[in-house]
Amino acid sequence: MIRSPVHVKESFSIDRIVSLVDLGPTLLALAGQPIPATMHGRSLVPVLHDPTTRRHADECFLVYEQGGGVPPARGVISRHYKYVLYESAGGVLYDLQRDPLELFNASQLHEYRGVEHVLENRLDAWRQVTHDPRWRE
Repeated sequence: MIRSPVHVKESFSIDRIVSLVDLGPTLLALAGQPIPATMHGRSLVPVLHDPTTRRHADECFLVYEQGGGVPPARGVISRHYKYVLYESAGGVLYDLQRDPLELFNASQLHEYRGVEHVLENRLDAWRQVTHDPRWRE
């Protein structure tokens, strides 16, 4: 939730994919401060001005490193899909429109191979740009 009367005069709701890492760049932008190039996340100020802007991708990335018997994982979440790559167990794909509770691994179905390939490429690109220590070429 963001409140900035200087930028937005009335309350409204925006249905977009955002991540907690977007908060830092957003607060810096609202304060008129530069956003370091090394900072992850994107400012949400363009979305406040135009909720339909294409300057903000509807995707976010996830990193899981908690242990407890669950292997490290990286993932990408879009409006329709969630793809998670577990370091030692491979990838899982959920169709969030058909399966919002994430009960069925859609990567088992031939019709999702193209979607999985696109999301794998997005995840690999993100891991390379962020210098993910677990990224492999």
